[in-house]
Amino acid sequence: MRVEPAALLQSGSRGMTGGLERFSLRRILVVAQVALSVVLLMGALLFARSLCNLTTLNIGFQQNGILIASVDFTRLHVPEDKYT
Repeated sequence: MRVEPAALLQSGSRGMTGGLERFSLRRILVVAQVALSVVLLMGALLFARSLCNLTTLNIGFQQNGILIASVDFTRLHVPEDKYT
């Protein structure tokens, strides 16, 4: 049996309208994915810029030479409302 390839391809196709609808949906999905990627990239860049600005910001007091101490009053048996 000899079958023409063009006739075989035409009989198996879904038609022109189905292909265009699927192509349109594919195009919409690609555009949405690219748009979401651009939005996420811009958000990441703005976050990195804000973080860089916060690290170089003058916070209003000297950060060097500060002593931090923790005081525990439990051994003195002082009521909590006295030192809070």
